[in-house]
Formats: sequence, C-alpha cells, structure tokens
Amino acid sequence: MTDSGRTYSRGEFLSFLLGKAPKKSRGIPLPYITDKGRAQEQCPDCGAPCLTVCPQRIVYKKDEEVPRLIFETAGCTFCKECALACERGVLSPEQEGPITAHIHLDFTRCLAWQNTLCQSCREACPEEAIFFEGLRNPNIRKDVCTRCGLCVPVCPVSCMEITVSK
Repeated sequence: MTDSGRTYSRGEFLSFLLGKAPKKSRGIPLPYITDKGRAQEQCPDCGAPCLTVCPQRIVYKKDEEVPRLIFETAGCTFCKECALACERGVLSPEQEGPITAHIHLDFTRCLAWQNTLCQSCREACPEEAIFFEGLRNPNIRKDVCTRCGLCVPVCPVSCMEITVSK
C-alpha cells in the first residue's frame, strides 16, 4: 500500500483499518546511558544533540528532563548516533547491551492470540526474539530481546509494550 510514494507495512495498514490510536508513552532511557544520576545532572540544560541525530526520530526530551525513547513510530536500530553526538559523556557508544526496560505482550489484545493471522511483530524483530507456536500464539524470548522497540509501532492493536525498569 502506498500513498505519495511512502510504503506502509502490514501492521500500519491493519492499524489504519482498526482505527488504532497511538499510545501515549513516558518513554524509556536511551540505550547508551552510562549513569542515570549523571544523566539527571547533565541532560536537563543540554542542547540535546541526541534528538536531532537519531535517524529513527524516536528520541524526545520534554522541557528540562532527560531524553527518552518513544516507540510510537519506529524502534531503535542501535546506530550509536545519539551516543556519538553526546558532548557531556552521558551516553557512550562503548556502553553496549540491551535497552534497560521491560517488554510485555498483552495476550488479551493480540490478534494472533485471537485466531487472526498476524505476525507483524515477528517480522519486525531483527533478533528473532519473537517466536510463534504454529501460526499463532506469539511469545518473546526475553533473554534474546534487546528491547529495541521495532515490534511496538507495527502492532496493529498496540499489544506490545516496553516500559521503564524499576
């Protein structure tokens, strides 16, 4: 499906058909954060170059807060651009690993769990952390999942959620 040259994914198409409204998210910490305390001190008055360099446009900063990832339109590709742009050393490209957050699949809303053929989340996952029992019933290999959020915006019913680790 295209409109003005843009290609839409199956998840975006199903979202449109179902009238899905994007969820409001508070966001989660950026993946390359070196120290949360240092981020609280250094980020509020920073010019936030991490926002403008993100090719996915998923880094947001509200007023004088710490920048956050919001997966409403895309996920993190771990390109390191935000870390390379950080002038205060709060983010470091050497700080590798999964994003510190929780991932949750709401089985009560998931189309596949409701016997509707949908594998949008699996198709979006570069780590193959989402697996299906047959053609339905998706599950997440949490030890493989990087919490990149690529599965979140493609879900037509918003059943994938990534939240801040407490």
